[in-house]
Amino acid sequence: MAQTFSKEHPQEAPKNLDVDDGLGKREKVRWSALLRIVKTGKFKSSGNGMYNWYKRENPTAEQDKMDKKKALTHRLEWAEGKFKALDTKRMQIRIWRKSSTQTFTYRTYGATVRAFGGWKDPAAIEGANTACLRCLVMGAPWAIKHVQSEMINFAILEMS
Repeated sequence: MAQTFSKEHPQEAPKNLDVDDGLGKREKVRWSALLRIVKTGKFKSSGNGMYNWYKRENPTAEQDKMDKKKALTHRLEWAEGKFKALDTKRMQIRIWRKSSTQTFTYRTYGATVRAFGGWKDPAAIEGANTACLRCLVMGAPWAIKHVQSEMINFAILEMS
């Protein structure tokens, strides 16, 4: 569901961040702050958590060579990139969590490749890679460690 924001209150963060959106508490705070920066185009150059995060990820020598306008542009580009990454993560996790977790089968990576078409089919290998990596990103119950073999089993959705 797309969110809309009023122009009268562009600095207001959305109050309807889903509880099950996949972001941790710190990520939710960062998402809201980045949204505010992206919407307003204002990024303070000191005294806030976003700037401290920006400074940790960007070398000081590079910033010292920039004039104020170029530095602001650089900070805004950085904020837009971080916002897009967090928003993509939030949406992917939300979509995957809405999937039915009742219709899946736990399979190892090799069994997943065989179920998708076998080792001679490059599309099957690519599809298994994608599915298993997404399971790893989402964590339990999508990816679990087998107690005896210590192999990772992935919850692969059954398509009907």
